[in-house]
Amino acid sequence: SNQALSDLKALVVEKSETITNEMDDVLANLRGVMDDTVAEAVSLVVRGPDGQSPLLAKNNETELNFGPLRERMRELVQGATQVVRQRMLSELYAIDMQSNAALRALPGWRDQSENRMNTSAVRWFRPNMTALTRGITVELRVTWLSRLISRKSVVNRAERMIIQEFEMIGDDLIDTARGDLVERMKTVLDHYLALLTGHLEHRVGPQSSNPRVEAQAAVDRARHIVDELNSTMGAALSDNLQPEAAE
Repeated sequence: SNQALSDLKALVVEKSETITNEMDDVLANLRGVMDDTVAEAVSLVVRGPDGQSPLLAKNNETELNFGPLRERMRELVQGATQVVRQRMLSELYAIDMQSNAALRALPGWRDQSENRMNTSAVRWFRPNMTALTRGITVELRVTWLSRLISRKSVVNRAERMIIQEFEMIGDDLIDTARGDLVERMKTVLDHYLALLTGHLEHRVGPQSSNPRVEAQAAVDRARHIVDELNSTMGAALSDNLQPEAAE
């Protein structure tokens, strides 16, 4: 039984790493696409489709419309996290299948109908889009600025600043989604391991003449195993959660 448990734990830790690495591949790709999308869209808006920048409009009515860019960013995040979520679910399903097969192979194992993994935390994941509602703070007093510096550099400077702000919004969206997905995966797996641990401990059953002592020992063992799981899982996940050094 102890062997069965440590095998299960090893399987879960290994699969967690696989899932996290696969997720990071998808999200790295998303970051690249996001940055390209932002640069392209901001440039188009700031420079004007006809090359007449709205920033240099005669009537001082500076109208920069980033609605379509925000919508596109939303679609990109939804698309990529949907892919991650589906992959995560199929990996979790594989863990469920494998560990249940291993349990059924144990001598004298009575199948427990409630052994199924509850994946709802991952299934119901929706990316948090709050960062998209942030306004862009670029305030350019073009009228007097353009007397001091060339009109072209006004537009260049605005473009650079706005791109930077939208890139930060994009990073926030992606970092938030990643943190949330890791948290949800951990919730599903912690719960699942506690469930299986309970069944395995129960199956070993008291052998001695003192049921109370035995029961207490079983509780202590279960608690110890869950603690151990938390520290193993915690270590595997927190390694992957270190924020990247700022570039």
